[in-house]
Amino acid sequence: EVRVLMLGAQDVRVARGGELERVVLEFLLDLPELDLRVGLTPALAIQAVVPVSYRVAQVTLDGLLVNADTQLAAPKLTLTGFGVSDPTLTLAYRFVHRPAVSAYGELGTRVPIDDNPGGSTLPRRIPLGTGQNLLIFGVGGNGQSGALAVGFAYHFDFALGNAATYLVRRTGNQSYTSGSLSGTLGHRITGSLCYALSETWSLAVAPEWLVTEQPELVDRDTTTAFTGDEVRYDLSAEF
Repeated sequence: EVRVLMLGAQDVRVARGGELERVVLEFLLDLPELDLRVGLTPALAIQAVVPVSYRVAQVTLDGLLVNADTQLAAPKLTLTGFGVSDPTLTLAYRFVHRPAVSAYGELGTRVPIDDNPGGSTLPRRIPLGTGQNLLIFGVGGNGQSGALAVGFAYHFDFALGNAATYLVRRTGNQSYTSGSLSGTLGHRITGSLCYALSETWSLAVAPEWLVTEQPELVDRDTTTAFTGDEVRYDLSAEF
């Protein structure tokens, strides 16, 4: 499976001296991932998913304000990143197992990995790791009747909110600070519908609806929003 995401221009507020960054173009390519599943018992299994991604972003920063009459030209950056993204570990238990119907519950976590942008003042690359630990709770089920098979799954995600290397930034002359992201909640609903035309061919569609709170930057007793949207909605489908 290869997924491509291209985002248009959008304003993203960051806390580097309160300046405003404009992401001119962001390109995200999710390459085939390693998906390993091991059955411990007929009802209990563990899963490890290791994704590989390639990202490119063109960013325009605000020009440095020297004084009331002088402002330097806005610098432009082209950043890239390629490698392993945050892996996910999941424990699944199938509490209903019948010939035509099955149901299961899941408990998992996303493990944060490398989140270093390669520079203390300006980033030199896009970190593929989020630096944020995520807890995942889910339930789902599958059913089959003749040539028709259906599936449904719901996942509740809770991001704890952690400090990250890419949040270390300059606030003044020889002065740096760090910060963390606020905790967020997410909901993911997926479905699947498959009809077997023959032993070899079938038609399938898998819609997905994702609702995610957008994190804020937490600095001591203050918070800074990155975007104007508090919640992000994504609707997609695979055929």
